[in-house]
Amino acid sequence: MRNYKSTVTARTLSTAVISTTATSIFLSDTSALPTYPFTLVLDPDTTNEEIVTVTGAGGGTGELVVTRAQDGTTGKTHSIVTGAVRHMITARDLQEPQDHIAATSAHGTTSAIVGKDDAQTLTAKTLTSPAINSPTISGGTIATTTINSATLSGTLTSTGTISGGSISGAGIAGSNISFSGGGNLNLGIGTTTALTANGTNISSPEVSRLQGVTSNIQTQLNSKPTVKMQSGKGTTSSTSDGAISTTSVTFDTAFTASTVPIVTVTPIRTFGTATPKIQLTVAADASNTGFSVFFTNNSGISLALPFNWIAVGS
Repeated sequence: MRNYKSTVTARTLSTAVISTTATSIFLSDTSALPTYPFTLVLDPDTTNEEIVTVTGAGGGTGELVVTRAQDGTTGKTHSIVTGAVRHMITARDLQEPQDHIAATSAHGTTSAIVGKDDAQTLTAKTLTSPAINSPTISGGTIATTTINSATLSGTLTSTGTISGGSISGAGIAGSNISFSGGGNLNLGIGTTTALTANGTNISSPEVSRLQGVTSNIQTQLNSKPTVKMQSGKGTTSSTSDGAISTTSVTFDTAFTASTVPIVTVTPIRTFGTATPKIQLTVAADASNTGFSVFFTNNSGISLALPFNWIAVGS
């Protein structure tokens, strides 16, 4: 930075400059000069012209401390000539603003200027209350913050962490998203997006049942109670007297693969006051998914027999 003043009159050396490298010059009048630093031109508009930067006052009368040979000039010797010292604008005063306009770095910085439309990578920046549209967050840490109505997809994976914050009303795609440090995940129950654990859909009632516990979701799914008992109704296939029919029944919910339930079948129809000669038995092929009913008809008529059934597992 250099300072300027419009009312500085031409000055005269009080002592000749006999050295091309001396760091002091002496003026007959140092009043009303600009605040240091500022520019002086010695012997302007001559072949002996030299530009110096005045950096302070010396200890002698009229002494100024200077940096010699500035702005492309060289150190010269200078005689005492009336008015041969002037405070002027020189080429550097015009060139420096142009260099600044064209620069990719600025005064006070050690890296590139941030351009409005330039594709750049920013490092060690703190953004306060920014509006960030359609971001891609990859491999970083989002700490103690709230992300509202955002979509984090794909790029926030096993290497990314959301710590101490909350995501509300957001869509999260991809897998292996880690939440730590007390973060909250708003599941948005009632929306059309399903939450899954290892490919298993979790319904709204199941999510409610999982709240407030510390084990992971898959462990809780694995520990859900197994089916112990089921019941239902059926009707045998219509058959003529003296014939046998087979009717298959499938359980609404399969018992665990290792459990073959005990099935009891009871007819729910009688034939007048006589006891019909019929037999209703469960086939030996009962499994965890269903069973078969054998109907032996010796009633003297053709009929189909309704029945109740109960299956009890271990």
